[in-house]
Amino acid sequence: MKTAVLFLIVVAFIAVIFGLWQLQPAAKPQTILSEKSQTAPPPEDQAFEPKDGSVLGNKTVTFKGKMLPASLIFIVSNDFQTAVKTSADGAFQKEVTLSPGLNLINVISVLGDLSKDAQKSRVLYFTPSSPGASVAAGSVKTIFDNVITINTLNGQKNVKTATATTFSFPKDATQKESSESAKDIRVGDYAIALGDTVNTDTIAAKSITIIRDNKPQNNETYVVAKILTAPKLNLFTAKTNKDSKILELTLTKTTQGLLDGKDARPPTTDAVGNVGQAKVDDIQKDKNAIIIYHTEGDKKVVDLIYLLP
Repeated sequence: MKTAVLFLIVVAFIAVIFGLWQLQPAAKPQTILSEKSQTAPPPEDQAFEPKDGSVLGNKTVTFKGKMLPASLIFIVSNDFQTAVKTSADGAFQKEVTLSPGLNLINVISVLGDLSKDAQKSRVLYFTPSSPGASVAAGSVKTIFDNVITINTLNGQKNVKTATATTFSFPKDATQKESSESAKDIRVGDYAIALGDTVNTDTIAAKSITIIRDNKPQNNETYVVAKILTAPKLNLFTAKTNKDSKILELTLTKTTQGLLDGKDARPPTTDAVGNVGQAKVDDIQKDKNAIIIYHTEGDKKVVDLIYLLP
């Protein structure tokens, strides 16, 4: 009997304590932010222009922002290569002319002492018909329902399709147009999507162009190197600073030459196209240079050589 009474007293005590605890004001829930959401983009990225994925109605665009302090900036695409020096704090500004349609551009910053470099990439689209829209371009990674995920120069982007989205496909083997439907897109296709920004990772596509052959890419390579041999018959050699590779490089009449930021003397060519002496005098053994080139077959063709003092 005493045990039963004691048990009832203990139960009653626990019930009273629980009731009092329930009457306490509830604590405000805490919002736990992910590491990504807590970290804002660095100010220089926020201010860097043009924004990645911009569709521009004017072919002339000004690149500006901040990169490495007191560095050399190279703005490079398949169609143009240009250079500019930054200020002491890394600020720069340079106007370039875009090509019609898609432009894949690398912006490279190299410290004056060649000890460090940094790079940003931009996917831009020039068309007077729809300025202010957004572009996402790259290889198709996944397709799920009405969302296509593509790998762009700056990471993955989601492209939402709708019944109003228009499609352009390459002709098939019988030279007939495809059915022009999202279901005809394949993993590995190169997609260029124009539309409206939904968020930083997603656009709602108004039009999608699919490319399967000769997929767009920026074919330009840049190296920091020491000249090993002066040019002879349009050829010279250089050794890269990063991995000591020996490169044989070809000059052409369209090669741009800069000597410490100033235009080198204009090229001259003879009757068979050999680059004349006025072009090559400044390319001397043991000089340091930043070289931008592309590959044609087994040739490394120099598009821009920036000779350092």
